[in-house]
Amino acid sequence: MAKSSNQEMNQLSKEALQTALIELLTQQDLDAISVTKLSEKAGVSRMTYYRNYDSITDLFHDTLDVIFKEIIVLGQQTLIAGNWSAFWLALFKFCYSNKRVVRIMLNTSQNTLVLDYLNQAFAYISNDPYHRYRSLAYIGVTYNLLVEWARNDFDILPEEIAKLCAQVINPNQDAEVPEKYRDFS
Repeated sequence: MAKSSNQEMNQLSKEALQTALIELLTQQDLDAISVTKLSEKAGVSRMTYYRNYDSITDLFHDTLDVIFKEIIVLGQQTLIAGNWSAFWLALFKFCYSNKRVVRIMLNTSQNTLVLDYLNQAFAYISNDPYHRYRSLAYIGVTYNLLVEWARNDFDILPEEIAKLCAQVINPNQDAEVPEKYRDFS
């Protein structure tokens, strides 16, 4: 029974640290956040922090894990079916619904940690070079669109950015481009 209680307390401590990290990122860059300030904000001891994490970057990655697990759960069926357009729609809708957190995570000076995280999580899972390069291309397009979209305060609807992402990655797709984006001359 005590082990279960310890696991619950450990999980609550991790959640408190993740929430504190997100809040502190609204005020300062990741590399300026100290363990002391983070622990105080989370209401946990420094020892609790070090029991769970080796570095602030580890905590940042753990926070990304939580976010991406939610995204994967939302898009799991579309990924299994190979319906990338539907996955991107689920991804961009999730980001739009959680734009405060997404903006914070992408607006940090360390936002390339998000790109590194995505590359490690999705591109390097196969030894096949074609799969790896293709995955890196998908990730690069999606990441850059997310960063720019967040930087511009999510200025177009999730459906439009998902359609744009699908068209860039698969230009032969029959997706309709909204008229306001057709004129590039």
